[in-house]
Amino acid sequence: QEVVKYIQNQNSQMMIYSVDGRLLKQQTLNANQNYVEFKKKPSAGIYILKIVHEDNSTYSRKLWLE
Repeated sequence: QEVVKYIQNQNSQMMIYSVDGRLLKQQTLNANQNYVEFKKKPSAGIYILKIVHEDNSTYSRKLWLE
């Protein structure tokens, strides 16, 4: 299992995309949840993490997994 931790204070929608734009994972996150758990570790590579909060603000970052 792989866990990604973060801090938030509102409900959000989390998406992870491959670098070619394919949606790989989508999950609704509640305000008191501070991690995303993967049942199977993703392959090594670069991914795009996007979080859209309930106030429509967004957070996007590249993820480098080894």
